Amino acid sequence: MTFDENENEIENLKNRYKRNTPLVEDENINNDKVKNTDNKLLQLVNKSKNSFKYIITFFSFLIVLFLLVFIADKWILPSMVHDRETVNVPSIEGKSLKEASEILNANNLFYEIVSEQYSGQIEGIILKQIPEANKQVKSKRPIFITISKGKETIEMPDLTGISVRQARVTLYNNGLNLGDIQYTYSELVPKDSVISQNIRKGKKLIYGDTVNLIVSKGPEFQIYIPKLSGMAFEGIENYLISEGFKLGNVEFIENDTFVPGTIISQLPPSNTLAQSGQYINLVVAR
Repeated sequence: MTFDENENEIENLKNRYKRNTPLVEDENINNDKVKNTDNKLLQLVNKSKNSFKYIITFFSFLIVLFLLVFIADKWILPSMVHDRETVNVPSIEGKSLKEASEILNANNLFYEIVSEQYSGQIEGIILKQIPEANKQVKSKRPIFITISKGKETIEMPDLTGISVRQARVTLYNNGLNLGDIQYTYSELVPKDSVISQNIRKGKKLIYGDTVNLIVSKGPEFQIYIPKLSGMAFEGIENYLISEGFKLGNVEFIENDTFVPGTIISQLPPSNTLAQSGQYINLVVAR
């Protein structure tokens, strides 16, 4: 073969190699993708196997736990209870905790306090028991009891200076009762207002307790106010002084019914009890 022919042959081989090279690279890329996909599938399979193992272990634990509880409830606990003697529950309602403890200990029982509540009994007295008296129970078990907290208390409110009606409402709202009311004259406390109470303010009381009051009748020396309407205004001041009163404010108004200088109205009104020296206000026709 000549030299030129050899050159041509070499050139042909180079061109052929160039055409084939991209195919090789594509094949390598595809192989890498396949390998990556296989690795991911393998990882998913391994995870699924591990999850399945965990599920199997969890359910196995539940089954074993259920069997243990079943066996204990069916055979172990009944066997233990069966070995204890049966006793008659004594009555401990109305007893103190010390008395109840002695009675229950004698019967191989004990108490357990489950609640406390206000009642008419003194504090610490047993109000209720479960099981009830004369029930048959196994020994060494608790008797559940409710004990008294004593009577619920409230503070005595201050009633002095308010009206009898207000005092009655206040006592009612606080769960107390109004007892005896004693009336007496007072120069300082208005009529029908509370002077004093038999229980001091702030003292602890029991619901339903009774409170007695002393109430004012007003000043002792009171007289009836005379009727002045229709009388002449002239000389009225001296008349009021003679009756034990004083002339107050005087208002003159136009009036077609009364003769000028005639008293039309008064305040306080006539026939009202008032203390000596009370001022009487008048309206007079002009």
